[in-house]
Amino acid sequence: MDKRIALGIALVIALAVVSLAFVAMQKQPKSNTINLAIGIVPHSVLVLIADEKGYFAEESLNVVMHEFSTGKMALDSMLAGGTDMATTADFPIALAGLAEQDFYVVASMGQGDDIKVIARKDSGINSISDLKGKRIATKKGGGGELFMLKLFSQEGIDLDSVSVIYLDPPEMPAAIARNDIDSYVIWEPHIANGEKEMGENAIVFSPKGIYGETWNIAARKDFAERNPEKVKGFLRALLKADEFFRENREAGLEIAARHSGASLDTAKAVLDEFEIGVSLDNVLKEQVLEAAEFAVEQGIVKEREIPSFGGIFNTAFLEEIKPESVETE
Repeated sequence: MDKRIALGIALVIALAVVSLAFVAMQKQPKSNTINLAIGIVPHSVLVLIADEKGYFAEESLNVVMHEFSTGKMALDSMLAGGTDMATTADFPIALAGLAEQDFYVVASMGQGDDIKVIARKDSGINSISDLKGKRIATKKGGGGELFMLKLFSQEGIDLDSVSVIYLDPPEMPAAIARNDIDSYVIWEPHIANGEKEMGENAIVFSPKGIYGETWNIAARKDFAERNPEKVKGFLRALLKADEFFRENREAGLEIAARHSGASLDTAKAVLDEFEIGVSLDNVLKEQVLEAAEFAVEQGIVKEREIPSFGGIFNTAFLEEIKPESVETE
């Protein structure tokens, strides 16, 4: 055979092989994984249900959960590039917005008024006013700190009159049992855990109307813009979980308790005070704006002009799949 003909045939075969390989690569599905930083608390019930009941899998998603004790820590992990999405409360969102971080809030999963104060009776604490002069712990940059500051302002307690100690929530029950602190301000299940540690020496205050927290889903801006179908699939799974929880509340409470480490009674107490539902409305936007104003006022962040936060709330994903749950103004 003529060498030129043989070379031509070989070239055609090689090109065909390369073309077939390219087509095969194009047909291969892109990664369906979402790395989620989750605050492992009962408030994350819809995510926990979606995972256990297979709703993420139904949306062809592999959601890998990275557990954190607070929404602030979860959001910080996402913003640092450690995960794609995160569950978090509104105060960390406000702080991240003030720091001009690039992220979206794509949905809220609920709202409620569930932050409490626990204290040692033998520290002479029988009322909120008795906190003056005491050692009080909370989580820096979280909803507990905002609640504490607003409570002190309402009760006329000068911040200089107390010793504020910043701890991670799981550390607080043991710290108060050791008498390292006199009181702490945080959400469940850490209040219930403190009661278990102290027994009859514990006193709990549940003032209402101080700060109503929301629990939300955030996504890195670059991730959401590159993967809109993943974000929408994630939200569809949450909507399925929401329906399941409404129809099977006891089963949902059991899932929340088992995965969060809370007792069933604690999970019920938390979620009975929390209105669960997938939305993206003006309540959340107003909460974030209020939290930002308070953070600047209290010097938690350097004084600066407070942004409108309009670019943070991306309603496009949820609006496409459940428009009635979205408020755009």
